[in-house]
This record gives sequence, C-alpha cells and structure tokens, in this order.
Amino acid sequence: KALATAQWEDLKHEVENVCLEITQTSPATLEFEPASSQEVTVRNLKNGRTSTLRFDPTVPCVHYSTPKGNGHYAFKVNEGGGSIIFVVDGEIPIVIKELAWRVIKPLLGG
Repeated sequence: KALATAQWEDLKHEVENVCLEITQTSPATLEFEPASSQEVTVRNLKNGRTSTLRFDPTVPCVHYSTPKGNGHYAFKVNEGGGSIIFVVDGEIPIVIKELAWRVIKPLLGG
C-alpha cells in the first residue's frame, strides 16, 4: 500500500504539471485543485468541464470521473516484485504521463 501511495503522489504531480503546461501553451485555462490528500479536481475555466481523481488506499486504486465517463485505474506488482505499476482494464500497463492525459484530454474538447 505504501508503494501505491507513492504512485498516487506521482500521478497528482504529473496531472498538475500537464495542467500548467497546457495553460501556458494553449488557449485553455486549467485549474488543478486538491480537495484533500486523496482527491484532486481539474477544471477547465473556459468551458466548465471537470475531471476528478480519488485515491482509495484500501483497495488500492484511483477512481476517476471525466466528461467521457467514470472508472478506476488499478495497481499491479511488477514481475520483479519490487515496484508497482498502474494498469488499465486489469492488465494493460500504463505510464503515469498517459494517465494524466487521459484525465485532462476530455476537458479540452469543444
């Protein structure tokens, strides 16, 4: 569970960085808003769309809610056993930067 918490912190940091990058390089204005240590909301201030991520340390997983739908990202222990990775659909490994984009991209559409 400690490894999952570290991955969650990395994901929050990446989402915040992507928000800043988009706000600085595009017409969109994204606001990264931590509601608590286990929940963050990203809001597009131009169109009002929001996405929310919530870490559930008991499972552990990250629940998401975006304009395109809801679901969760799970954690899986790497084959070596020394680290964990995020997975989609229970098995498909995904890197943190891609997860951040999956949460933010639905906020940018017309």
